[in-house]
Amino acid sequence: MNVGNLITSAFAVALSRHEQLHLSWIRISSKIGSLLPDSLLMGSVQNVGQLDMLLRCMEDEFSSTDGEVDFQLHYQGMFSNIWIGSVYEFVSLLKTRKLLDHSPQFEALTHDLRLLRVPLEKHEIAADRKLAEPLTMKRLPPSTNNTDTYTYSKNSATRAHIMPFGLSSRGSMTWEVIDIISNTTRWIERRALSERIMELWAPKSSD
Repeated sequence: MNVGNLITSAFAVALSRHEQLHLSWIRISSKIGSLLPDSLLMGSVQNVGQLDMLLRCMEDEFSSTDGEVDFQLHYQGMFSNIWIGSVYEFVSLLKTRKLLDHSPQFEALTHDLRLLRVPLEKHEIAADRKLAEPLTMKRLPPSTNNTDTYTYSKNSATRAHIMPFGLSSRGSMTWEVIDIISNTTRWIERRALSERIMELWAPKSSD
């Protein structure tokens, strides 16, 4: 069994199932990559698109199993985390370098990606420096002991936050984020973020 061949085949199947989505990601990569012509940005965006197609296949397959979960969920979560971080990087690049006009939709997308990326990759709550005082948190899933309630302090070098996560009704990873700025919590779905990217840079009217 050749692992490389299996991985290549999986991406080939994903492309065959999502040909129109593949074209949309190519279009998006061209639009965004042209903003930084002497770089590999176009290829980076295309890589994000390929991973999106693979994840959509995994999401669709889970939806058809009537909730039966196996170890595939671990790898789906791992790929979803990588996808979030990769998308955040190119979107953040566009924002910080002011390479395009920032619409309200773009700003909202950037904000939601940050709410996910910071806990996933930095293991802390996004914008925790804005906390006026420590937060009393409940551990999820619970350990059923005295560690289930703990204090999150922005001044602690060992502070950590694990976002509650799960699968949406359509089999996509979803996370419960803490939004310090709006003082709210809410769930964000990976697939919904992909759809918002499509709406921003590859509207259906141009397909």
